[in-house]
Amino acid sequence: MSPNAMKAFAAFLSWAIMFTLIAIVIGGIVLIFEAAVTVQIGFVSTGFAEWFLGMFSLSIGLGLLAIGMIVTMSFLLATTIAILIKNGQQFILNLITKIEE
Repeated sequence: MSPNAMKAFAAFLSWAIMFTLIAIVIGGIVLIFEAAVTVQIGFVSTGFAEWFLGMFSLSIGLGLLAIGMIVTMSFLLATTIAILIKNGQQFILNLITKIEE
């Protein structure tokens, strides 16, 4: 493989990993919302605002915990994206060249 093709492949893999992580995090958040709605409130198909109102009506602590979870996951996602954009492509390129050797 030529160096340009390897760099393009490394960039593609880096972006694919990043989008996969984003999908996993979003899926996890949706799963937590659905579980919380089902267990705590008893409705499966409520909207986002109703979910927060229901959480705060049950307990202020549960609502604050949910907000903290969303903020923490947002920062984790932003950090993961920044690391993969900065170092991910070079790491994957080094990994590909070591595999070929």
